[in-house]
Amino acid sequence: MNMLRSIFFGTKVTPDARCCGNCDHINNNPDVLEKQFRGMNILSSAHGSTRGDGGICRLHDQYLLPGHSCSEFKRRE
Repeated sequence: MNMLRSIFFGTKVTPDARCCGNCDHINNNPDVLEKQFRGMNILSSAHGSTRGDGGICRLHDQYLLPGHSCSEFKRRE
């Protein structure tokens, strides 16, 4: 079960990790997500915990989980 949870919702991100959860390119603001994915709040709000900490990468224009990473990583300030 924990493996499935990490696949769907990501894993806890350590502050020093070079991954999307710590990247400046990620926007995981719930209001932005609800605007981008119309109808997302039919069953629940993006403010809820069921979406995990995923967000939209402004660089790649993709929804990504916090544990993903790429060579374009830029530490969030």
